[in-house]
Amino acid sequence: MKTALYAVAAVALVGLAACNSGSKHEGGGDTAPVSTQPPASTPPPPTVAPPCRSGDLGLVKVGEDAGAGQRAVTYAFVNNGPAACLLQGYPTVVLFDANGQRLDDITIIQSEQDYFNTGGAPQPVTVQPKGRAVFFTSFTGIQATDKPCEAVARLQVTPPGNSQAIEVQDSLSVCTGQMRLSPVRAKAPSAGGATKAVNTKNNNPNSTVFY
Repeated sequence: MKTALYAVAAVALVGLAACNSGSKHEGGGDTAPVSTQPPASTPPPPTVAPPCRSGDLGLVKVGEDAGAGQRAVTYAFVNNGPAACLLQGYPTVVLFDANGQRLDDITIIQSEQDYFNTGGAPQPVTVQPKGRAVFFTSFTGIQATDKPCEAVARLQVTPPGNSQAIEVQDSLSVCTGQMRLSPVRAKAPSAGGATKAVNTKNNNPNSTVFY
């Protein structure tokens, strides 16, 4: 009986030694430590400027051109706010005569191009403080039909994404009853023409317009 017990104990010792031997790597070394180095951090996404507000914007006429009876006039929103802001899309334009009457007979047509320039679909425009974002209008400037031309003395312009309008005084003769309007652009179209300063105003008495 004792002999049998000794035999069982010997077998157990041999098995334990075999298990201890199997816990080593083939090369005889211990298990390699796990790396605790943190993964590389992902850079934050770029900051997107908030939408521009009418109260922070001025409006100025920056150029005009003419040819073959057509006229193109470029206007610019000026960011008078303390930080960059974003404009995208078409402004809303309402025309008035010298008596303050709306000229609803003139149809405003949103267009990606005018008689002189091409531009493509609306794109987001980031406007830095004191920076500008432009849009242009184009129309027939000579009477080409029996319909008389309309004398425009003032434009009321609402920036994209806003409900508050900004006004700019100008003197335009719009014929054929149509005016094409571009979306807001990051820079003026390629058309030349002299720059003309005009009076502007909005509903913010603290706003300043830069010419």
